[in-house]
Amino acid sequence: YSHNDWMGGGYLAAEVEVYDGLLLQLGILMGESRSDLFGQFDSVLRLKEPRLALRYGHTFFDFVRPYASVAATYAFMSTEIDLWSDHSTGYEDGWGDGELGGRFSAGCEVFLRRRVFGADRTGFFKDFTLGLALELGYALTQPFELDGLQHGLDGDLSEDPPLPPGQLDLGQLDRSGFFMSFDLRFYF
Repeated sequence: YSHNDWMGGGYLAAEVEVYDGLLLQLGILMGESRSDLFGQFDSVLRLKEPRLALRYGHTFFDFVRPYASVAATYAFMSTEIDLWSDHSTGYEDGWGDGELGGRFSAGCEVFLRRRVFGADRTGFFKDFTLGLALELGYALTQPFELDGLQHGLDGDLSEDPPLPPGQLDLGQLDRSGFFMSFDLRFYF
């Protein structure tokens, strides 16, 4: 994996306004990235990242809201590397093995005016609308350790393995850096 790899994913969150313009958000990001390791081995990296965020913004013209956000994260990552034919190795974070992090960002939401869906709505959907958001920021995270991946020689060995059995040390994966997200949002 390199610094210019992208990870596609989805983010599901719920937020509530705790003060005028200040929103508390609880969500989870899940993503996956596939890559060729050393141009020879297929690999996949998976991410599950719960987040707790505070967003502050102000709405203009009933449909535009610029905002700033700060979030605390705890990432659970896993990797799987196909070494040859039916042999692979991997690692998955346990509950106590995740990586702490933080995100700092600014963005802008644009949403349909609520009256587009009708002014006489009642109940749960009375405030429903749709929106788009573009967010730019910086994520600071602990690195994901990829040292000590064990692989052995079990099963069918009809072909010569490209790696001898033992330990595979791949170092660390640092996910810190700038990010951009483009979201479709549903408001209730």
